[in-house]
Order: sequence, then structure tokens, then C-alpha cells
Amino acid sequence: MNQNVAALLVKEFRQLPRKRGAVLSAVLLPLAFCLGIPLLNIVTMGNNPNATNMPVGVNLPPGMSSMKDTKQMLTGFLLPFMIMISGLMLPSLLATYTIIAERERRTLELLVALPVSVRDIITAKLGAVLAVGVAITVPLLIIDSAVMIYFGLGSFGDALLLLWLLVASLAYSTAGALLVGLLAKDFRTANNVLGALVGPFILIAMGFIFVLPPVVAPLALGAFLLLLTAAAIAFSLRWLTFERLLS
Repeated sequence: MNQNVAALLVKEFRQLPRKRGAVLSAVLLPLAFCLGIPLLNIVTMGNNPNATNMPVGVNLPPGMSSMKDTKQMLTGFLLPFMIMISGLMLPSLLATYTIIAERERRTLELLVALPVSVRDIITAKLGAVLAVGVAITVPLLIIDSAVMIYFGLGSFGDALLLLWLLVASLAYSTAGALLVGLLAKDFRTANNVLGALVGPFILIAMGFIFVLPPVVAPLALGAFLLLLTAAAIAFSLRWLTFERLLS
């Protein structure tokens, strides 16, 4: 990391607490999707052994047909889906504040006078977004995993798969945040771009889970997310200029 990026990172971390809307969104969404809903289901199922029996006569998609009980449904479908949503939403919402809000306030223009490149600016902003996303969601996932293992509803391997999916989701959403910063001129446009990036992918993710076996689905989905991440970063950095960033 060069000195310019390090200095810009310090600036981003100092400014984040002042953006109350960004901080509030960054905390509430993971608390609901990464902790609240998963933990409620884990504790409910752990305290009721009979709840692990699958309903008779339920037709499941091919990828879920091998799930013999609701414990496997929890680790193979519900937890991966909730963790992925948290990873997809949080960085994108933060980027709306870190890039779009600064553009509207014209504070980005002040950076043009500094001896930094546009890549330094974007690297620092996305680095800050990714760091905040990891710092918020990973501890919540650790709590879920610890409770899941305590009740015997999953294994350490299941926890590692969830971590892999979370990191891949955060990476994809952070790369998508760069596209949001480039394409969106205001908050309304940003919300539309976010919907175009996140909404369809939720359906694609469900397709992975429905078609592939429980262990393979999160691995393949995470790899697919990282592939999209690399493509988004390559496209954005090739297209990125100060004029497009400020306009």
C-alpha cells in the first residue's frame, strides 16, 4: 500500500462516523440478516429436537432433495442465503454515502488538487467500505457459527463455507460499489443501480442452491461471485477517470 492510499484511508475512517445514515444502515442490516434471523432459527431448532423432522410429502428442488432434515436445510439454504444478502447489501449502501454524497457536496473536487491518482481515491474508498463490512459482519457470523456448533446443528466445515460465501459476497458488493459510484449521479440513480446489481443476483444465487448439492452450492456461488468481482474491477478501473468520477 502506498502512502497516498494510506493517507486517504485514514481520511475515510475519520469521516465515516460523521455519516450517520451510512453507519445506521451498516449496523441495522447485518443485525437483521446476519444475526437476528439466523440466530432465531438456530436457537429455536436447537431447543426443539422434534423440529428437525422434515414435513412429509414436500417436493424439493434437485439441489435440496438430498437434505434429509431441517438441520441440513438450515446449513444448506437458510444460513447461506441470509449471510449472502448481508454481504451483498452492506458495502453497496456504504458506497452510496462515501462516493455519491461526497460528489453532491463537491468535496471530491478538493482531492483533485492533491498529488493522488483517481485509482488511489477509489482504492481508499473501497478499502474503507470493505474493511467496515468485514469488521461488522464477520463477528456476527462467528456468533452464529458458535451457537450452531454448540447446538449440534452444523460443523466447523459448515462455518468455513459460510465465511467463504460472506467474504465473496462482500468482495462482489464492494466492486459493485465502484460501478455505483461511476454510473450513479444521485441517490435515486444509485438505488436503481444497486437494485440492478443485487436483485437479479439473489435469484441467481437461489438457482445455485436449488440445483447444486448443499456443500457444492456455496463453493460454486462464492467462486462465481469472485469471478464477477474481478470482471467489475477490471472494467471499472479501465473506464475510470477524474471526469467520470466528479461528473
